[in-house]
Amino acid sequence: MEKNDIIGFCLKYELTKDEFFAYEIICRKNSEACDNWIKINGEINKEILLSLYNKGLIIVSSISNPSYLSSIISGKAKSEQLDDLESISHELWNSYPAALPLGDGGMFIARKGPDKQEVLKLYLERINFNPEKHKFVLEQLKKYVKLVHDRKINGHRIHDWISNEMWDIIPELEAASRGEFKTDI
Repeated sequence: MEKNDIIGFCLKYELTKDEFFAYEIICRKNSEACDNWIKINGEINKEILLSLYNKGLIIVSSISNPSYLSSIISGKAKSEQLDDLESISHELWNSYPAALPLGDGGMFIARKGPDKQEVLKLYLERINFNPEKHKFVLEQLKKYVKLVHDRKINGHRIHDWISNEMWDIIPELEAASRGEFKTDI
């Protein structure tokens, strides 16, 4: 990029100098610049990556782990180790039932709500871009779906399920459905 193009680009996307340098390193996969950045600044800051993502300049999979991202840029990462967060979020979307039963025997559309991309982005933020947390969530989702289909609990739209981080209370819901109530008294 020419000097004027760089200035225009930074103004258009409201980039700080650190965001611009991180963007350049990521997009050009410049391992020398990446190594120099790490020597001077340490790993690429996750907040910078999130800012670039929120501005639409990088894809989700670039955010998973700043130190891992640095190894990708420098060519030190093996392709089988790549955690593709975009496919993780789609895996949740595809695993979440399209419809869930209502108490009266009817069904409701469980994936209805905000834009799919907004829901997927929210999911990745709620699991802190962590593939291990995603595995846990999928395990809890199976239990949740069973509880809903057995009519032990009411179902939720996917956006609400993610917003409320329902995966964290599934063990309590299972216990309650068996009559094992816990109290804080």
